[in-house]
Amino acid sequence: NFISLTNVPSLFISPPDFIYDDIILRTYLDTELVKMYSLSRYFIFQRIPLYIFFITYIIDLIIDRRWTVRNIGKERYLFLAFILYFLLIPIYRIDEDSNRFFAKSIETFLPFLVFGLIGFLGFNSKFRIQYFAYTLIFISVGSIILITRYIGVSTFINSPEKTDLFSVNRIELFNSHMNYNIYLNLSILAIFYLFITRPFKFKVAVIPLLSVCLIIISYVLLISEGRTGFITTLITGSIFFIYFLVKWKKRMIVPFVIILIPAITYVVKNNKRLSKNFMEKEPRIVIWEAGVNTTKQSFPWGMGVSDGREQFFKNGLLCIKESSPEDFNNRGLSVVKDDFTQGKMHTHNQFIWSTVSFGIIGIILLLFILIYPCFIGNKGKKVFISLAVAIFTIQMVFENFGVGISVILFCFMLTLFFHSNRKLVGENH
Repeated sequence: NFISLTNVPSLFISPPDFIYDDIILRTYLDTELVKMYSLSRYFIFQRIPLYIFFITYIIDLIIDRRWTVRNIGKERYLFLAFILYFLLIPIYRIDEDSNRFFAKSIETFLPFLVFGLIGFLGFNSKFRIQYFAYTLIFISVGSIILITRYIGVSTFINSPEKTDLFSVNRIELFNSHMNYNIYLNLSILAIFYLFITRPFKFKVAVIPLLSVCLIIISYVLLISEGRTGFITTLITGSIFFIYFLVKWKKRMIVPFVIILIPAITYVVKNNKRLSKNFMEKEPRIVIWEAGVNTTKQSFPWGMGVSDGREQFFKNGLLCIKESSPEDFNNRGLSVVKDDFTQGKMHTHNQFIWSTVSFGIIGIILLLFILIYPCFIGNKGKKVFISLAVAIFTIQMVFENFGVGISVILFCFMLTLFFHSNRKLVGENH
């Protein structure tokens, strides 16, 4: 009842060589620390893995004297953008009237500073993307099994309302669909990675097991009440399989597309949350309207994280006041109004937040962080980096960092992609 995947960074610690050298022990420790980090009711448990990671990182940095040998390439511009994106918060604070959200924003975006610095210094040679991938898959499938057992396997199978049944119990045991589904989508990407790159010592017996994991995770995403996770699965899955066919099975592209289009149409058409009736009840329309109005007022230089948010609240209440009684009732705006009044509402869009807070500078930096990684790195990793960024980008259209998107997971994943020393088996393809 107190497990949360809100900010799970998956593989969040890889002990230095002089502490552990056994791969199995390393992976097990990584997984256990992730599960410890998932315990969110008592906040101290979230901090423990963070402390361990950064303490062991500093020790490893000193022992290896990594600052004397680090050879960083084009990715240095990405890590510089990380640091600058974080520094905008204290820079804009100088000219703000309010400091209401300053401390919270510093805490939320601190991973951009930390992983920006780590990006310049690098990880030790034992970091492997495959450990990260296996841990993602293990946590995702394990959580699904736990939820299903909590419900009762027979109860779940026989239920005509699997979406609602799974949703209620997932929220009770873990978290909302936004936080949970992004983790599952990254797990699917991890399975794709293991299929394509075939890491060393990759056993043929693992392929059927990964296939079963892929089916389980995909099924949960397809029955999810979350539209973002559902759509992300369809988009990234389709892109991956088309990429795979282009590279290795070009003759299968046309038959695949012929099957894919009607299959996606059928799945989308039968998703209740994508129906016209449900879309007409979407409260984000009003929230985005308030965000866009605030963007216009703050452009081109932005208002800062506190002043911008305060203005966003005022615009939100004004939009609700101007809404029709029908919209007010259909969209559930009474709850939205309470969140605006109490200062709890967020923009539900990271691009709007960046523009409101930091103006044209903020949106350019955010777009650079999302686009630039897709054009650097070796060929073997580029498609996976692009898909990972796509997963987060789709999420950013509907959520904010620190709310429905883990900043730690985002920064850690990009940093690891550019600092994993292992060459991919398929990178020459």
